[in-house]
Amino acid sequence: SKKTMVVIETYFPDATYEVGNMAREDYSQTLGARAAAALPGVSAARWKHGAAPPKPTLVQTKRPKRLLIDDLTMHLRPYACGVNCTIVIMGDFNTDLISRTGYDNRALQTMIDDLGLASCADARWPTSSCVFKTHKGDEAHAASHIDYILISEHNASAVRQFGIDADRDLMVDFDHAVLFTDIDMCQVLGLERSSPRPQVPVRRKSTIRYSDKKGVAQFREFADKLYAKRRVHERVNELIGGLALDDELAAAGLREVNDEERRGWSAVHWRAAGWPDIGLRGRINEACRILDEAASEADAQFVCTFGDSTRTRDKSNSNRVGEGFCPRTKLAAVHCTRLRLLIKLVWRSEWAAASRLRDELVGGGMRVATIAEDDDLRELSVKGLRESLRVARLEVHGRRRATNLLKSTATTARAQENKLRAAAKRDINAVMERSPRGAIESVTVGSGDGASVLTDPVDVAKECCEFSARR
Repeated sequence: SKKTMVVIETYFPDATYEVGNMAREDYSQTLGARAAAALPGVSAARWKHGAAPPKPTLVQTKRPKRLLIDDLTMHLRPYACGVNCTIVIMGDFNTDLISRTGYDNRALQTMIDDLGLASCADARWPTSSCVFKTHKGDEAHAASHIDYILISEHNASAVRQFGIDADRDLMVDFDHAVLFTDIDMCQVLGLERSSPRPQVPVRRKSTIRYSDKKGVAQFREFADKLYAKRRVHERVNELIGGLALDDELAAAGLREVNDEERRGWSAVHWRAAGWPDIGLRGRINEACRILDEAASEADAQFVCTFGDSTRTRDKSNSNRVGEGFCPRTKLAAVHCTRLRLLIKLVWRSEWAAASRLRDELVGGGMRVATIAEDDDLRELSVKGLRESLRVARLEVHGRRRATNLLKSTATTARAQENKLRAAAKRDINAVMERSPRGAIESVTVGSGDGASVLTDPVDVAKECCEFSARR
């Protein structure tokens, strides 16, 4: 493969250069001194590898960060123009593109646009990356996002994972968080895959809105029943039932951390399956996992049952047309379900059960085809039963269902009748108030020399009616 990948780790200093200050030995002062002593070179547009770079401007000398940004852009532009090259730049940029503004921001954004780069955080978390913080604040400055991992925009889809580790125990006396990203190198370099691409788990987004008080109450009742069925309370109580958020729990966690440090990484993290004790944090993580799975399952099943247009119903569910309809429609739906069961019994040659079920249906006022208790005539019996099912299904379809609804005395029936009456009234008013300008004013009859034009409204209307009859 001709595809290549260029990885740059950089640090952009934020301090300014002070002329004549020999006491400072930081990175900004060193770069500023070199920039002030630099000789003129070729322009940035004509620069090639090995040639002398252009002489820094006064602003770039005073602000070495801007000089670094422009030089990095000039060096990486040939790579960015190559369609088979992917650029990855990571490090401390000391520039917050999200919550702050300034010339440094414009210079960094210009570099990103010129090189065709995209943030790995935006690629993996497009909606929530704007709130990420990589640098902790202090009394004078708020927390900010000044550390980045940038990748060529045409390969931003190769970012499989991105994260920020803000563990206070990971590094001591360090004010920056650790950034990590997982990039699909097979996609970037065009390599063959030896295994399927792993799927990044995505947490389910709840469909319940807290502002819907009635829906929340209904969901809580539904979730309580599901949790009891899945034994969520018992399983969580076995893991963390005796824990309390107090000083004793904090001390126990600290003892476990110290014990893990004493045993070492290999003893704690590289252990065989079936470990006898997962520890305090392991039990808390397992309890959180159980709660998360239970909440996701409850939300998914609630949507399937009470999700309006998004719900899914089992075909054998007799209640799928019962909500909001009259008792007659509900009864017809039950009859359809029992007729399907009767057809299954006939196919299985369970004649005794089929006979009892048919008698119950006939006793309930249904017309059910006769069953011939003979294996050779089984298909004929099923054909007759299917015809009975088709007739029964008409009660829950179309105009008959609407008629049954209007005949019932339920609140929904009166509401539906008022809606139909209002709709009819609107239609009548629309016809009566329609402007006559759209009517046909003249009609040409005949052809050739015998053609004539009718302008009298009565003659025009008569000709239109006769023409429709002829058509």
